[in-house]
This record gives sequence, structure tokens and C-alpha cells, in this order.
Amino acid sequence: MAINIIIADDHPYFRKGISSELKNHEEISIRYEAQNGLEVIEWLSENQADILLLDLFMPKMSGYEVMEELRRRQHSILVIVMSMQKVDEIIDEIVAQGAKGYICKDDDSLPAYAAIKDVYYGGTYYTDHANKALLKKMLNNSKNIRQNELHFDTREIQIIKMLSEEYSNQEISERLYLGVRTIEGIRQSLMKKTGAKNIIGVVMYAQKHGLLK
Repeated sequence: MAINIIIADDHPYFRKGISSELKNHEEISIRYEAQNGLEVIEWLSENQADILLLDLFMPKMSGYEVMEELRRRQHSILVIVMSMQKVDEIIDEIVAQGAKGYICKDDDSLPAYAAIKDVYYGGTYYTDHANKALLKKMLNNSKNIRQNELHFDTREIQIIKMLSEEYSNQEISERLYLGVRTIEGIRQSLMKKTGAKNIIGVVMYAQKHGLLK
């Protein structure tokens, strides 16, 4: 079965070079070559292909705009981005837009065939540098999320745990030697703090953020 490819790049010599290389592989069928993003969208409106090799910076419609439009249309074509831009600057955005792979146009080997095979058979293809950049972004995002988590004191966590075990306000009051009104006030404070509409929401928040260990 042929793997149907579109090549989208505004540099004709680059398109010709990558097309010539891919034609050496009999399972690859190059269905269309586009010189701008608008041509890609227009062609895909009436035709089908499996994989789009997409340059990011083209006239009339950029690669970013193409990916956004394909997502809006819920198109099934798989996108592999080709770019000379530093991967650190683009990796999070192209992944967010649904790109399944990235190859650097400055790479002498230009592993388009390897990328196509990996992506077509359900995987992804990113260079080692791209993978490291993506991991760095993910770690930074994780760190920011942890920094933005709410802080709960020991008493609040005690009460949330007891609420998760279905203790009543009166029972919590007796065990913690606090007034019932105090417990009710802490319940209301916890709901406001977590943005929950009820105590179930507070408990769910606590479970999600590992407060009930």
C-alpha cells in the first residue's frame, strides 16, 4: 500500500531535492507539491493524502496557519514539520498544533523517509535535539504548575481527610476540639479556596493533588 505524501515548501529547489530522494522508495507516492499554505488547504478540500511535509514559513498562508485550519476542519492528515528555525523556539507550538514529527532542513541527511515511516505507522518522529527541547518545556511547565498549587495547612488537610471519610461537622468538632461553627467556616473557606461548589469538589481536588496520601 502506498503512503501518499504532500510536500509544502516555497523553495522549489528544496521541494525538488526532497521529492527526488523520496521517489527512491517505491512505497512513497508524492501526490502533490505546494508552494504555499493556501494551495495545501485548497488541494486537501478535494483530495486525500496520508502525510503532509510542511514548511512553517510560506507566503499566503504559513505552516502554523495550515495546521490551525486542519485542526479546525478535523482533518486526518498527519503533519511533519520541516524548518530551519531553532527547535527550542517552535517545539511546544508545533506539538500543540498536532504535528507528529519535526525534521531540521539544515540536517545534511534530512531523514524525511524515516520520519514518514515512523509517523505513518502510528509513531512520532523528533530529532534528539527536539526531544530534549520538548522534555525541557514539559519539566518547566510541571515546575510552574507545582508553584501555582494552593497551600493547605495541617489543620485544613486533617479536615479534608475526615470529610473524605464522611465525618459530620459534629464528629470533626469532637475529634479536633473545635466548635461546629469553626468547622463549618473552614468548610466554606476550603470550597472558596479550591473553587469547588461543594465538599465533594474539595475532596476531588485533594485527591487530584495528592493531599490525601
